Amino acid sequence: MGYGGSHYYGGHPSENSTIRPLLELENDASQDLKAMEEFGLVPLIKMTANLLNDKLPEAREAARSTVISLYEATTENEEDKQVFWQSFCHSNLPAIHAQAMVKLVSP
Repeated sequence: MGYGGSHYYGGHPSENSTIRPLLELENDASQDLKAMEEFGLVPLIKMTANLLNDKLPEAREAARSTVISLYEATTENEEDKQVFWQSFCHSNLPAIHAQAMVKLVSP
């Protein structure tokens, strides 16, 4: 099953509009730091953190995929990737959400 932006995932229509930006980023073959920066890194990480606990499996999967892509893109040129990612998450998210984001990319 694909994650195209034209699919409706059930539930309340606002759920569909919330997940759509993540799904579009996930499907973008050129998804890189520039594309994420155009969307906005802080809004993206906040939306992603919220969707990790969504009731829709598609939303949670899109969020997990986006976390990994966001981690890879933002830490590409960093020497200590884990320290940078932890700092980025903790400076932009509540502690419980930041911990979940860090845990997702931990080896």
